[in-house]
Amino acid sequence: QPYCQGSKPLHRIALWYSTAASKAVQQHVYQNLGRMSGVLDLLLDGRRQVEVLMDHHLGKRIADYPLIVLPEWEHIGDSMRSLALD
Repeated sequence: QPYCQGSKPLHRIALWYSTAASKAVQQHVYQNLGRMSGVLDLLLDGRRQVEVLMDHHLGKRIADYPLIVLPEWEHIGDSMRSLALD
């Protein structure tokens, strides 16, 4: 307990859950999580610490992650696209 109490995981990989993309393709709530589940399974099977972040969280903390994984989204939104390219 003295070594791990209050500790926090160090996430080095962000899995981008694009709000714009999910709204463009989904017809029901949580319908298209399959687009991300394969990538998430791959990263977790490799024993990587991954944090799944939507646009409003990733936009504030994009500089904190050395690796940002963008699943097979067809559209990510113009504001997030410009932020990602910077």
